[in-house]
Amino acid sequence: MAASGTMAASGTKTRSYITPISGSAEGDDGPLCYVLELGKDEKGAGGFTLLLDCGWDDKLEPETVERALKTVQEKEIDAVLLSGSSLFHVGALPYLVEKGGLDCPVYSTHAVKNMAFIMLYDIHNTALERTGESPYAAGAIDKAMSLVKPLKFYEVHRFGAKGKIVAADEAGDVFLSPHAAGHLLGACLWHIVRDADEVAYAPYFNHKPERHLPPADIQCMQKATVCITSSHCVGVAPPEKERDTRFLDKVMATLRKDGNVLIPVDTAGRVLELLLLLEDHWRDTYGESGAPYTLLVLGEYGECTIAMAEQSLEFMSDAVKHAFESRGTNPLSFMARGIVKFCRTRAEMDDITGPVVALAGPTSMNVGCSLDVLMDWGEDKRNTVILIEEGGPGSVARKLLEFVTDPTRSALDPFFLEAHQEIPLSADEVHDWRVKEYKRLTDARTAAERESARKRVKAITDDIEASSDSGDDSSEAISLDGMDPPHPLADPEAVDAGANEPEAAALSTTPGLFLPSTLLYTSKHLMYPCVDLAVAPKDDYGENVEEEVLSRLKISERVVEDTLRELAPDDNDTAMTGRNVRNTAEPKKPAAGESGLPLMDDLRPPKRYAKQLVSIDLKCAVVHIPYEGLCDGATLKHIVVSKCAHAQEIVLVNGSQWDTAELRNFCMSKTTARIQAPALHERADITPATSIYRLKVDAALFDAFVPVEVRDYKVSAIEGIVVESSSDDPSLPPAKRAKTDLPLLTVDPLHKQLSGQTATFIGDVSLRELSTQLRNTGWRTEFRRGLLLCNQQCAVRRADTGAMAINGIFTPEWYELRAAVRRNYTVV
Repeated sequence: MAASGTMAASGTKTRSYITPISGSAEGDDGPLCYVLELGKDEKGAGGFTLLLDCGWDDKLEPETVERALKTVQEKEIDAVLLSGSSLFHVGALPYLVEKGGLDCPVYSTHAVKNMAFIMLYDIHNTALERTGESPYAAGAIDKAMSLVKPLKFYEVHRFGAKGKIVAADEAGDVFLSPHAAGHLLGACLWHIVRDADEVAYAPYFNHKPERHLPPADIQCMQKATVCITSSHCVGVAPPEKERDTRFLDKVMATLRKDGNVLIPVDTAGRVLELLLLLEDHWRDTYGESGAPYTLLVLGEYGECTIAMAEQSLEFMSDAVKHAFESRGTNPLSFMARGIVKFCRTRAEMDDITGPVVALAGPTSMNVGCSLDVLMDWGEDKRNTVILIEEGGPGSVARKLLEFVTDPTRSALDPFFLEAHQEIPLSADEVHDWRVKEYKRLTDARTAAERESARKRVKAITDDIEASSDSGDDSSEAISLDGMDPPHPLADPEAVDAGANEPEAAALSTTPGLFLPSTLLYTSKHLMYPCVDLAVAPKDDYGENVEEEVLSRLKISERVVEDTLRELAPDDNDTAMTGRNVRNTAEPKKPAAGESGLPLMDDLRPPKRYAKQLVSIDLKCAVVHIPYEGLCDGATLKHIVVSKCAHAQEIVLVNGSQWDTAELRNFCMSKTTARIQAPALHERADITPATSIYRLKVDAALFDAFVPVEVRDYKVSAIEGIVVESSSDDPSLPPAKRAKTDLPLLTVDPLHKQLSGQTATFIGDVSLRELSTQLRNTGWRTEFRRGLLLCNQQCAVRRADTGAMAINGIFTPEWYELRAAVRRNYTVV
């Protein structure tokens, strides 16, 4: 049987789709964001909808994530998967939570969650400092991080769709497992399984181990039926053998001529690899005394990033773990060893003397400390800027690299860039802002005073009511129906003459016991009427308080209401609340300390920023030494073709048109899988063609099972037919009825016994292992042109299908050789 797709519980075929929201393979080398839909029916309902990454660039323009925001608002997202901690992976998550109401689970590794938390706050504060506003509030970051459910590498997590109840014994759940990606701390490849669909989401990875990171676990791509990867690295050349030497030589040459080195790098990115490289070189060169130069990490959260990385040893390479276990020291404890200095702002660098190697973010140099340092150091020919990445299209890093490599430019040509510059406010703007700000502070203070007055009135009222024995003017009635003999108070004539007329009228017209306000029934349990006489109020010294004094101390409800009404603000009045003083004119400047508020002239107005074109007389050296931590183009092609050999769908995302065309043509020539490169916002069908169905197995078919043990499993071959199965029982719930409607696999009535089936061989053995086995039993073996020649009479070869083929004449040796080969297999 062959089919396209898997069979759902209702017997209909389900489909899978992917939609690039950002970072498509048609020239969009931007942030990563994709919608993956699994198990959708013909109407597009049911199944699961996953959001793969939700990145943003450091320009933080809302138009970039407008499509992602619309997708979150229109679709029911079941989960978000984060594959890295950089801005390109997780930058838009707080924005989608705040503006789009995203509240589904978010899955990542522990290291990605911690590093992303620091990175988001860094971006938020940088935006406030540079532009005066941020696209999301700080509370949105906290709320977004509270949704993240961290996982460990290789941990398998099972979850059902949001708002759906899935029985534990039913199929349909999604299984997630993160695998090491190797290019960032905690970055992962996602292996997603639902029924017969196995999806490998591997946008970025590095197959080689590094100083602090393990290699990528690309084995998760082998069993995937759908592989999603990036064509971004197709044009990347293999790393130079002397790349580290070239990098260190350039750094040391600049420092020896009293120059400074700027390395733009994200603090939550490749900064750890570069710090380890420089530290190892300086320790080998200058010993434990340290280098006479300053290694500096510039950024508000640089110190927090290093501290967080020290606690993520489980995501580090084996070399880092071995060093920690053998020497008892953490290789990432830069602060403890005093090798690295940290500065939060550019102004703090002025206190450092001597040549400096500054690692500042971001890598793109669009905003932040790296841009500030470039504008300060760019006009000094002794300095050097080392770019570890080319940067995205339109970024300052890309423009800078294109500028210095342009053969047509003159040495006198200035370098132009856009930067946010502070624009001073005019005197009238400062005055207007201070008037509004002072009024806001005054109103806030008045509101606080009004709230404090309400609380004081309420406290006085509560104290008076607690000290009084008659807090309620209404009479209390206790029914005495069925009681014998009646209490004398049940008779209206027995009521005290001091009772008021309404109470007397109530006592005369209503049966039962009615007690006036002066008498309280204070017993906890219902019993024969027992009246507790009121206790006279006492003061703090235990003396009785006279009624006249008590009446003067009481505050009636009318007085309280009038007081609150007086304190309440009047909508039609611009007066300062509670003081009945109109404030139609400009607020009066109080004397210092008179009201507890700052003087109006002491209020600092906000800063205003605007993008301006800035020119730099660029004289410093600019070199590009790639340290992205990604695999090269040749390796990427080999991995996609070899490791995704079982994939029926290969989806290319996030790359230029040239890179995408190059990788697509290569894969089409080497594999039979369908290669797709969906455009931006294009919904591509990635349903693999499988022969897997969901069936019910008839109990009579189990009698024909003859299990054979194969390692830890029991395998059996069965033969039967598939028939329709339905249930008309209306008492069954819909879920159970759908489960009953599955096709039934039962015994063929015409062939009750298994007969004539083809033998199936389970197992595998290599020719070299087979040669060793035969030699141990006395056979003479040798290899000739890929054949295993045995006793110069028979030959064993590996067929194109992977099966073992035995060539030779049918002699006793041939049958003995066949038996020796079959001993390595289990026949079912």
